[in-house]
Amino acid sequence: MFTRSAATNTLQGRAIHSINERWGNDFRSWNGHETIGIPVCKKKYAPFDIRLIRGKSEKLGVTVNRVYGCHLHSDARKKVIQKHGERKGWEPFGQWSLRKAKQMAR
Repeated sequence: MFTRSAATNTLQGRAIHSINERWGNDFRSWNGHETIGIPVCKKKYAPFDIRLIRGKSEKLGVTVNRVYGCHLHSDARKKVIQKHGERKGWEPFGQWSLRKAKQMAR
């Protein structure tokens, strides 16, 4: 039985329904469901990768890099975003200030 979720009108909810409408009529029969029927990455996402590094002088330093997904998928997603741009409807990655993250990491 299909019951609409409260998240149906969110960007993610609409994206899921769009995929179901586009791909749901094939052998997988996802149409009418609230999930896309395939496993998705459940790794935690943080907008920055912050690491402590020890230099030659044994002094600790900090590096801060923007990431575009979990630690497993960020590089692949970054390449796709650089080639095609961010998808319509996505929240911009720039909403998290790299400059502020670097200041906080010090």
